[in-house]
Amino acid sequence: MLWPDELRSTDGVSTPPADVNLPEEEVQAAVALAEALSGRPLEDLHDEYREALEAVIEAKAEGVRAETPEPAEAPSGQVVDLMAALEKSVQDVKAARGEHGQEDATVHEIKTDAPAKKTASKRTAARARQTSPRSA
Repeated sequence: MLWPDELRSTDGVSTPPADVNLPEEEVQAAVALAEALSGRPLEDLHDEYREALEAVIEAKAEGVRAETPEPAEAPSGQVVDLMAALEKSVQDVKAARGEHGQEDATVHEIKTDAPAKKTASKRTAARARQTSPRSA
C-alpha cells in the first residue's frame, strides 16, 4: 500500500516519447539479440496467457460463460534410483576414458618414523637465545 503523496501520475508511461529516433542498425541488433536469446523467431512467440485472458474477457462481455481449456496432463512420475544412475554414469565415463579393465584403487596405511616427542625447532631455539638476558 502507498500513501496518496507517494503515488505518481501514469501520464506518458504507456507510450514512449514521440521524439525518440533510433538508428535502424540498433533496432535490427535488438531484434537479432531477442531472436538469439529465445532460439525462435519473434514471429513464433506469443503470449498464451494474454490470449486466454482476452477470450475470457470477450466471453464475459458477451454474457457467455468462457470455455476453459483442459489442463495438460502432468507427466507420470517415475521413481529413479539415483545411486544406480550415478554408478552407470561413472562406468560410462570410465569406459570413455579407456579405464574399463583397471581395478579400483586401494588405500594403504603409511608408516612414518616420526619422533615420539616434539622438540623445538632450531629457529625457535635461536630466538630464545637472542631474547634471554645474558649474564656477564
